[in-house]
Amino acid sequence: MKQDSWNRDYLSIGNTRAVSGVFVLMVFLAHLSSYTGIESGDKVYYYFRAAFSQLIVTPFLFYSGYGIVQSVKNRGITYVRWMPYRRIFRVWYHFAIAVCCYWLLLKAFGYTINPVKIPLVFLGWHSIGNSNWFIFDVLVFYLISFACFMVFHKKVKAGAWCNLLLSILFGVFLYVVRPEQPQFYNLILAYPFGVLVGSYREEIEKWVQENGDTYWITLAASVAVFITLVYFRHAMIVYELHGVVFLWIMLLLTMKFKVGNQFLDFLGAHIFEIYIYQRIPMILLGRYGILQHHVWYGLACFACTIVLAVIMKFVEDKLDHALRIR
Repeated sequence: MKQDSWNRDYLSIGNTRAVSGVFVLMVFLAHLSSYTGIESGDKVYYYFRAAFSQLIVTPFLFYSGYGIVQSVKNRGITYVRWMPYRRIFRVWYHFAIAVCCYWLLLKAFGYTINPVKIPLVFLGWHSIGNSNWFIFDVLVFYLISFACFMVFHKKVKAGAWCNLLLSILFGVFLYVVRPEQPQFYNLILAYPFGVLVGSYREEIEKWVQENGDTYWITLAASVAVFITLVYFRHAMIVYELHGVVFLWIMLLLTMKFKVGNQFLDFLGAHIFEIYIYQRIPMILLGRYGILQHHVWYGLACFACTIVLAVIMKFVEDKLDHALRIR
């Protein structure tokens, strides 16, 4: 296979941002369907959702893990020491701003919140209408990475395996204490898989890109495994492995095919804001009758989400600058 037949930038910020843009759009449609019942009205989308389910969120966790280990490799202990402030605190206070917005929305509608739950709402353990489990998991994953790389920053691969071990223990803990909410733990391997790929990227590329036959056989076998696991993922361990296989296929495809345009780049640059604020227009517009017209409701929600995302991104950037957090 020719050297230039590979997408050498498949894990660059630009490429991962565009790929993430695709998946944040899928997340928007998934959340929208929970308000409109779109799954029952569109068989194609129904089968798509049934096949991929929550896996559409795994790229965000995967790329987060990959980004962490690349930063550790490039900047060493200096980066690790700043993680509690520049990574963990930054994500948390951005999330806290969003929670305040949802809180105000509930207040405007006359709802009250149990005061005992308020601290847990701000940690992502409970929800007041906002998306929460993903942020909670990410904050813990960052804490795990901080702990691991404080010890193993000079031995990145050892730190990656430490990430995997502690992430599995974290998943077991969530399985025990939150069995009724599997979304908290059924994708727990996605983040440490990203850390491992970042640690072993050179070895992976050397093997997969050795020749064209190796690549296409690996891709075909991976797709076959993915399809097979669909029928067995009622078992939690299979669901976890299914997520890893999904990410592996995504990785293989992006090695060969470049994804990107201005629209996807924009979505990818506003992932957090689109993800966390999209439910506000869905709640508001649904409350005032637009929900009856599904297409117009969806378009209106998307337009409002984009506007809200741009505004909140601007506010967050200003605050980050003021706090010297970048």
